[in-house]
Amino acid sequence: MNMKPLKIILYIAVSSVVIVGIIGLVYVCLFIAGFKEATTSVVDIAKYESILKEWKEFAPEMVNHFPEVIPPDARNTEFYFRPGFLQGSQTIELRYRATPEKIESLYEEFSKLKTHANQGGILLIHFPLGGGNADVTELGEDWVAMHFEECPDDSREHTKEYGVMISIESNEIIYWAEW
Repeated sequence: MNMKPLKIILYIAVSSVVIVGIIGLVYVCLFIAGFKEATTSVVDIAKYESILKEWKEFAPEMVNHFPEVIPPDARNTEFYFRPGFLQGSQTIELRYRATPEKIESLYEEFSKLKTHANQGGILLIHFPLGGGNADVTELGEDWVAMHFEECPDDSREHTKEYGVMISIESNEIIYWAEW
């Protein structure tokens, strides 16, 4: 009885299992990397322009009020982006201080675009990098949140909210969009 064909069949079977296992492992690694990327917040200011460009491709009306680049005279600049995952919403924010004249000019400009506004007691929520409890900041009475959406969506699915929050007192502005 010749055992050579049996060895060849066994070799092919074991090789096939190993190859399928390796392919499966690669897919699991790619899924984990994609999950991490889709759920990790970004605060690196250097990524602002590329993330804003992505938003302009799928929701330009929501970010047209954002500056194309961070103004050169901006101080204490902060950037926050939380990618959406499954039913989670995406958020993009840019915050900075400017001269009183610049903030007053932006206040005048955006006042003409607002569909409604809230004054003071505004909650600003950031989800930390790597999980954990959310960082909730309450903006004081000097802050005005100007909303630009024409018709707020009342559905339970993703809403499109966008606008600016401005404090003339502290000379700060926060551009925001959430989908």
